[in-house]
Amino acid sequence: MTARETGKQRASRIPLDYFKRPDGIVRVKGVLTAVALVAAVAWCASGFLAGDQGQVRYSHGPLAAVHATWDADCDACHVPFSPISGGNWLSTAVAKPLAADSRCESCHAGPLHHRNQKPESVASCGSCHRDHQGRDASLVHMADSHCTNCHADLTKHTLDGKTSFHPNVSKFAPGTHPDFKMLHADRRGKLKFNHTLHLTAGLNVSWQLKNIRDPGERERYRRPQQPDTGLVQLDCASCHQLDSGGNYFQPINYDHQCRACHPLTFDARLPGVSIPHHLQPAEVRAFLWGAYVERAVQDPGTQQRILRPLPVREVREEEEKVRQAIGGQVTAAESFLYKQVLTEKELYIYSGKTTCGECHHYESKPGQRIPERIVPTAIPSVWQSHARFSHRAHRAMNCQECHTGTSQSTTADDVLLPTIADCFKCHAPWQRGADGSVRGGARHHCTECHRYHHGEAPHLGLGAAARNARAPGTIEEFLSGALLKKRQASGK
Repeated sequence: MTARETGKQRASRIPLDYFKRPDGIVRVKGVLTAVALVAAVAWCASGFLAGDQGQVRYSHGPLAAVHATWDADCDACHVPFSPISGGNWLSTAVAKPLAADSRCESCHAGPLHHRNQKPESVASCGSCHRDHQGRDASLVHMADSHCTNCHADLTKHTLDGKTSFHPNVSKFAPGTHPDFKMLHADRRGKLKFNHTLHLTAGLNVSWQLKNIRDPGERERYRRPQQPDTGLVQLDCASCHQLDSGGNYFQPINYDHQCRACHPLTFDARLPGVSIPHHLQPAEVRAFLWGAYVERAVQDPGTQQRILRPLPVREVREEEEKVRQAIGGQVTAAESFLYKQVLTEKELYIYSGKTTCGECHHYESKPGQRIPERIVPTAIPSVWQSHARFSHRAHRAMNCQECHTGTSQSTTADDVLLPTIADCFKCHAPWQRGADGSVRGGARHHCTECHRYHHGEAPHLGLGAAARNARAPGTIEEFLSGALLKKRQASGK
């Protein structure tokens, strides 16, 4: 056991003025402090001297172009001592709702992704939409991991452990992404249509421009320098026309796409008279009666004989004859309109193809010549109901590169929509084959086609509830950020 050191011994060992002479540790601490101070001052000064370009030295970077108005107003989005992203470690430590989300939702009232999702699976705004990435950065194009975190094993993130969507999607590629739902579902409508016939010059019956009676419609289908005796030659754009947004095609409409070649005329004695589209059999019959009554009234020989009888007066014999004659004309016209009762020879004779059965299916009772109902075509206006697509972005491509088999399609039951394999020819990682062929290179992220908000509803987007601004303000309030603070304070 060592002897304890006395005070005299300690005083002889430690110099009494030791505090006046700093040791090595103290000297290093002083040097590091001075270096840090000089470096911080120099770093800040260089940023100020560099102007706008130097701001990145003491900021996360400029906001995206859509938020550039508040580039100098951090309080417009940030809440003191509250993290922006739900994935931040601090958000777990503070254990309170992300106040920054309310700032985002004051302008962007995005609906839920799906009503069946677990609350803990709902991401915060800042978790996906990363700002401060520069003016040209997109806030909606993000890494696939934001989607596959849930969709790689979707049933774990639903309230009841069930889903109507594909439960395991890891990336966009055949085998790892399901094929488009509309290729399997019974959504093809009830239409009779032959693409091969309509893409053939002359429509297989030597149909010439002069056969189109309406001069305006004739000019619409005329090719450059084509004479009236030239054959009508249709292409995809002859019928399929983009809407104003350029994403989807306008619905096919009889009056716009079909009437020029398929007028619903029914009697050569009534030139220019055609049956309006969308009528059901009972309405067609009423229209025919009206058309023939009008013709009879205009006939000088019968004009005075078909006046409507008074309720107290019996119908005269000559009036009854006129009525019977009109009824016979209606019956003859109806037998023409509903061509399923015509013989093959009659079908050949009436090659004008003006009847309802050329495009529509019928619902009829057994043995009944006149159908009970003309079945609507019910063609979907938007096929990609859970994704977005831009035809304008693909305008450089031939239509049949994606819609394969169109020129050989003879029935509307043929599915002419692209498959995953068709899209994957371009939307995949770039690669060159051994034969020198090239494939891929176009963007293939989840957000290229899908949007998170309102994901369970057709026509992906913000949804009707989020299209109207809440508590509109003045320009000054918007630019200064006061509008955001007013909305947050009012809860609107």
